Amino acid sequence: MNTKKYILIFIVFAFLPLACWAQKINTISLTTRSSTSFDLSAITVAGGHTATIVNNTQWLNYTIRDNSGTLYTIQASTSSCTIPPGIEIHVELGPFYGTGQGGQSTGPKLISSVPTVLVNNMGEGVTGLGQACGHNIILSIGIADFALLHPGNYPLTIQYTLSAQF
Repeated sequence: MNTKKYILIFIVFAFLPLACWAQKINTISLTTRSSTSFDLSAITVAGGHTATIVNNTQWLNYTIRDNSGTLYTIQASTSSCTIPPGIEIHVELGPFYGTGQGGQSTGPKLISSVPTVLVNNMGEGVTGLGQACGHNIILSIGIADFALLHPGNYPLTIQYTLSAQF
């Protein structure tokens, strides 16, 4: 009985590294999270406010370890929040900085609760971590309708998802 138990333990430990090696471990991360705020108080001087605010200080880093030929996408959507009335938020990912098959940016996309593809045709690759690695996130916040604007604090979370392309 003990011999069978030791043989089973040996088999488990002998094949465990192979099982771990075969797994496709993909990761996605952001550089330091930041917040952007802007004041939409009454305009008293012509040209006193801008209609668009741009933030491009964050970078999206990822690793795709899958040499099977499967292609991946990065999607974005709002998460557990509502975009304020009268405001439009566009997100675009800049060019790929890294090694491997980085994929193509699909251009600026209007963000909502429905996921939209920002990058497609990504294959096996590594971006590294930090600034100037991966894709620069270009976030544009614009006023679509001044009549719908209301004062208030509107926290907004954008969720980025790395998934297999179908």
